[in-house]
Amino acid sequence: MCDSNDNRDDYGFERYQHNDDGSLSFNAPDVSSTNLIIIIIVLAVLIGGVIYVLMSGVAGYYSWNEFPSDSLSNKLVKTVAAVIFSPAYILYTTAKLSFFGRGG
Repeated sequence: MCDSNDNRDDYGFERYQHNDDGSLSFNAPDVSSTNLIIIIIVLAVLIGGVIYVLMSGVAGYYSWNEFPSDSLSNKLVKTVAAVIFSPAYILYTTAKLSFFGRGG
Protein backbone atom coordinates (compact mmCIF):
# COMPACT_ATOMS: atom_id res chain seq x y z
CA MET A 1 0.00 0.00 0.00
CA CYS A 2 2.90 2.33 0.58
CA ASP A 3 5.89 2.50 -1.75
CA SER A 4 9.36 2.59 -0.28
CA ASN A 5 10.18 5.84 -2.09
CA ASP A 6 6.91 7.50 -1.10
CA ASN A 7 6.88 9.80 1.94
CA ARG A 8 3.39 8.72 3.00
CA ASP A 9 2.32 6.30 5.68
CA ASP A 10 -0.25 3.51 5.24
CA TYR A 11 -3.13 5.99 5.68
CA GLY A 12 -1.88 8.48 3.05
CA PHE A 13 -0.51 11.14 5.40
CA GLU A 14 2.98 12.54 4.91
CA ARG A 15 5.63 11.45 7.35
CA TYR A 16 7.71 13.91 9.31
CA GLN A 17 11.17 14.65 7.94
CA HIS A 18 14.27 15.48 9.98
CA ASN A 19 15.75 18.85 8.98
CA ASP A 20 19.44 19.68 9.03
CA ASP A 21 19.05 21.49 12.35
CA GLY A 22 17.39 18.47 13.95
CA SER A 23 13.82 19.74 13.91
CA LEU A 24 10.92 17.83 12.42
CA SER A 25 8.79 19.12 9.54
CA PHE A 26 6.88 17.97 6.52
CA ASN A 27 8.65 17.89 3.20
CA ALA A 28 7.05 21.17 2.06
CA PRO A 29 8.69 23.38 -0.55
CA ASP A 30 10.29 26.59 0.64
CA VAL A 31 8.84 29.86 -0.68
CA SER A 32 11.33 32.68 -0.99
CA SER A 33 10.44 36.16 0.21
CA THR A 34 10.44 37.60 -3.32
CA ASN A 35 8.02 34.92 -4.52
CA LEU A 36 5.83 35.58 -1.51
CA ILE A 37 5.75 39.31 -2.26
CA ILE A 38 4.88 38.61 -5.90
CA ILE A 39 2.09 36.24 -4.85
CA ILE A 40 0.68 38.84 -2.44
CA ILE A 41 0.78 41.57 -5.10
CA VAL A 42 -0.91 39.36 -7.71
CA LEU A 43 -3.63 38.37 -5.23
CA ALA A 44 -4.17 42.01 -4.23
CA VAL A 45 -4.49 43.05 -7.89
CA LEU A 46 -6.91 40.22 -8.63
CA ILE A 47 -9.06 40.95 -5.58
CA GLY A 48 -9.01 44.68 -6.37
CA GLY A 49 -10.05 43.94 -9.95
CA VAL A 50 -12.95 41.76 -8.83
CA ILE A 51 -14.09 44.43 -6.37
CA TYR A 52 -13.86 47.12 -9.09
CA VAL A 53 -15.90 44.99 -11.52
CA LEU A 54 -18.57 44.41 -8.86
CA MET A 55 -18.66 48.12 -7.99
CA SER A 56 -18.92 49.00 -11.68
CA GLY A 57 -21.86 46.64 -12.08
CA VAL A 58 -23.67 48.10 -9.09
CA ALA A 59 -22.99 51.68 -10.19
CA GLY A 60 -24.08 50.98 -13.77
CA TYR A 61 -27.27 49.26 -12.68
CA TYR A 62 -28.20 52.03 -10.28
CA SER A 63 -27.40 54.85 -12.72
CA TRP A 64 -29.41 53.17 -15.50
CA ASN A 65 -32.47 52.77 -13.27
CA GLU A 66 -32.16 56.03 -11.32
CA PHE A 67 -34.26 58.11 -13.74
CA PRO A 68 -36.46 55.78 -15.80
CA SER A 69 -37.98 58.60 -17.88
CA ASP A 70 -34.61 59.79 -19.29
CA SER A 71 -33.82 59.31 -22.95
CA LEU A 72 -31.64 56.41 -24.04
CA SER A 73 -28.66 58.60 -24.91
CA ASN A 74 -28.79 60.33 -21.53
CA LYS A 75 -28.95 56.94 -19.75
CA LEU A 76 -25.98 55.67 -21.75
CA VAL A 77 -23.83 58.69 -20.91
CA LYS A 78 -24.71 58.51 -17.21
CA THR A 79 -24.13 54.76 -17.06
CA VAL A 80 -20.75 54.90 -18.82
CA ALA A 81 -19.61 57.70 -16.50
CA ALA A 82 -20.86 55.75 -13.47
CA VAL A 83 -19.06 52.58 -14.56
CA ILE A 84 -15.77 54.37 -15.23
CA PHE A 85 -15.84 56.34 -11.97
CA SER A 86 -17.68 53.68 -9.95
CA PRO A 87 -15.98 54.26 -6.55
CA ALA A 88 -16.76 57.98 -6.63
CA TYR A 89 -20.27 57.37 -7.99
CA ILE A 90 -21.10 54.84 -5.28
CA LEU A 91 -19.79 57.25 -2.62
CA TYR A 92 -21.85 60.08 -4.14
CA THR A 93 -24.99 57.92 -4.34
CA THR A 94 -24.58 56.67 -0.77
CA ALA A 95 -24.13 60.21 0.55
CA LYS A 96 -27.07 61.47 -1.52
CA LEU A 97 -29.37 58.72 -0.26
CA SER A 98 -28.17 59.14 3.33
CA PHE A 99 -28.66 62.90 3.49
CA PHE A 100 -31.62 63.44 1.17
CA GLY A 101 -33.42 60.10 1.29
CA ARG A 102 -34.99 58.24 -1.60
CA GLY A 103 -36.93 61.19 -2.97
CA GLY A 104 -33.95 63.40 -3.81
